[in-house]
Amino acid sequence: MRSSVWLALACTIVVGLTGCGDRFPDYRYKMTIHVGDKAFSSVRGIEQEEISSMQSSSGRTVKRTLTGEAVIIEADGRTYYALLTKPDNADYATLIAGAALAPSIPVVAPPSAQDAAIKEPPSNQGKRDPTAYLDDMAARSRAMTEVNGAHQLPRTLPPRQGRPPFQAWPMFVTFDDPDDPKTVREVSPESIGVNNITIEITDEDVTTGIEERLGWLAAYYDKMLDGNRLHVSNALNNNLGRQAFKSESAK
Repeated sequence: MRSSVWLALACTIVVGLTGCGDRFPDYRYKMTIHVGDKAFSSVRGIEQEEISSMQSSSGRTVKRTLTGEAVIIEADGRTYYALLTKPDNADYATLIAGAALAPSIPVVAPPSAQDAAIKEPPSNQGKRDPTAYLDDMAARSRAMTEVNGAHQLPRTLPPRQGRPPFQAWPMFVTFDDPDDPKTVREVSPESIGVNNITIEITDEDVTTGIEERLGWLAAYYDKMLDGNRLHVSNALNNNLGRQAFKSESAK
């Protein structure tokens, strides 16, 4: 998926704060959506685990697991949801914190020779030492733990390495009938009145309780919102599932 690739590149610095023991510790972040003078937030947890990988040239990769929920927004007498996923990007909420925080991550000194390699186009990246690259990424990741406060999430990320601009804000939806998941429809942030979105590292508890709003969630663990278990159309309700609203660690 093009958007998933964009995010993965935008967030390589972030793979961390994260996961494999001290190299990649777990973390939590808060997404806050500002609508007029009101703020609506959700805290998500990211578990990181460095694992062996036959696909990676270094023999290692970082597995990320998301725990959290969509942001619930109350505006104009309706309930809206800022989703964890997009139809073309299942990893959106797992990676998006890096898009907001990367510019504020302290410089890791001394700069590694891998800094230049990270900026190389994909055609040249295979020439660098894959193990050193992962080590350098881990150092940058640990530096992310020093980022304090809320930082703006740009609505659009600029082009990178020949890729088009990426829409970094989440997908917003509502239900014409909250008791019928098939009635989901996308809405624009302008129609809700979204002013801006911020992201910050936090030690707050992961947000829970969305089932109180969407009582049907548990029944849709393995199917789309239209009831199908397979993608059979381009309709939004056939391209969103439970994971767009709630994600849980298997631990």
